[in-house]
Amino acid sequence: TAGGDTNDDGTQSSPVAGDWQGIWFYNPDQVSSLSRFEIRYAHAAICTGYWYTGPAGKIRLSNGILRDNEMALVARVAYAELDGDNLLIMNNVRAIAGRNTAEITLRNSTIVDNSSYSDGYITIVTLENSIFAFNGGPIANMAPRDLLVRNSLFQGVDASAMIGYLGEDAFRKGGNITADPLFVDRAAGNYELAPGSPAIDAGR
Repeated sequence: TAGGDTNDDGTQSSPVAGDWQGIWFYNPDQVSSLSRFEIRYAHAAICTGYWYTGPAGKIRLSNGILRDNEMALVARVAYAELDGDNLLIMNNVRAIAGRNTAEITLRNSTIVDNSSYSDGYITIVTLENSIFAFNGGPIANMAPRDLLVRNSLFQGVDASAMIGYLGEDAFRKGGNITADPLFVDRAAGNYELAPGSPAIDAGR
């Protein structure tokens, strides 16, 4: 969609999730960074390490869009670190896949219209100032002690799942809210906040 008819076959083929592998990071001794990017149609758009084996990569992401991938963010290797700030994660089959004490942090991000969050076995997850809305399913098997959630908005099944993990009292004490974020035009892919959105000035 970005480059036009790159394989010169007219309308016989269209891009789909999984068309290419994605961008993977393997260096445990250096923090890599990626900013001002858009990644589409990958199998695992951003991956630290190689699935369940090392070495564990470390990556800092900022100001980016991950859309139309099979998996947007993958951190499945022990001690891998994936830190994202100001990301739009939309229309992926799975938004987040983490295991084996990998550490995933998302701040100031919008996770929306994904088929599911994917899995979170044992993973250490921190979510701050973010919006989770209109996703098809929550992170599975997340232990509350591994989950820190602050000043974020959750809608629909996302809200029910997060309150189930944390408990109502801990969820509210963290400054989190359950509401429709009131996007400007979700159908057109405009996830800016409309006037009167409960997410405006609700962050930390």
